[in-house]
Amino acid sequence: MWYNYFINIIGQKKSFVPQGYHPPQNTKIKNNSIISSFDQIYQKNNQICQEILEKKTDHNLFKPKFSFPFMKAGRKASGARYKKTKKRKLTGRQSQARIVKIGDQKTKLLSGRGKTSKLVSFLGNIANVIVKGKSKKSAIKNVLETPANAFLARQNVLIKGAIIETELGKAKITNRPSQEGNIQAILVE
Repeated sequence: MWYNYFINIIGQKKSFVPQGYHPPQNTKIKNNSIISSFDQIYQKNNQICQEILEKKTDHNLFKPKFSFPFMKAGRKASGARYKKTKKRKLTGRQSQARIVKIGDQKTKLLSGRGKTSKLVSFLGNIANVIVKGKSKKSAIKNVLETPANAFLARQNVLIKGAIIETELGKAKITNRPSQEGNIQAILVE
């Protein structure tokens, strides 16, 4: 918006007051003299523009040095609203990370929001391995590799995508044991 005004002034050296401008009817009485607030603004704008033309310097055209009194507080020049960021709340905090390792089955029922509950596991030694479309339970012997982090395989941590050694052979974990109370896997050939 301001860019177009300044281009007109610099290119054609016209007055800053738009064509067909008429002072508004609403006026303020100050020191027993009638002064139009808009007239003062436009006069000030003309002075600023003339100073810019006289100096002939690289002035930042996009940052006007004047403001309109009719702009609302808390709003941008375009009329958009400034939004405050939300406060931190206790409901938004993260829960403690659960590390699932190989051992005797250990699970816990956690209460969630709105009467929901979640069964999480801390230790597990049995996996439901899918072989040719049917699931079979088999004992977990060892964690061979984890694509997320090589150090987790050394610690025998069970995570999604980890390749484990079972009685049926190598298997890949497909679920998240820390979020569920069981371990699901697919046989890797």
